[in-house]
Amino acid sequence: MSEETNKVDHGKKLISWEIPEYTKYQRSTGWYIWLAVISLAVLGYSIYTVNFLLGVLVVIFAVIIISHNLGNPEMISFSIFEDGIMIGKKAKPWADLKDFWIIYQPPEIKTLYFDLKGLRPSLSVDLMDQNPVKVREILLKFLKEDLTHDKELTGDELSRLLKI
Repeated sequence: MSEETNKVDHGKKLISWEIPEYTKYQRSTGWYIWLAVISLAVLGYSIYTVNFLLGVLVVIFAVIIISHNLGNPEMISFSIFEDGIMIGKKAKPWADLKDFWIIYQPPEIKTLYFDLKGLRPSLSVDLMDQNPVKVREILLKFLKEDLTHDKELTGDELSRLLKI
């Protein structure tokens, strides 16, 4: 997509950076041993209780975790335009976004959150090496900032702590 197309479709590009498609955590051998022990215990429980759906879910979860570790996440573009934001090839106009907040506690937590209108979950974007003050200044022109959030979302915190 050319720069000219970006201007026509979404207005002027104000800032852009590359983000990983998903977070790839460095896991120790001990982490994998615990995954195997817990998976086998839950799998054994599912067989004991004749709950085969639980067993299938455990196997699927383990396969997803292991397959994510085998590959590397693709880098995708995140951009803020005059008309909204774009993640990869998906655009979100300002009308779909309620507000934003930034949780910046380097080196582990450098995240930009968008609260979406409706019943959709919040959208989190890794700030990578971007200056959070600059990103905030740009976003304040289009969205209000939610200052009630002072820590990362519970799901993001659990994912980071459990490395899943």
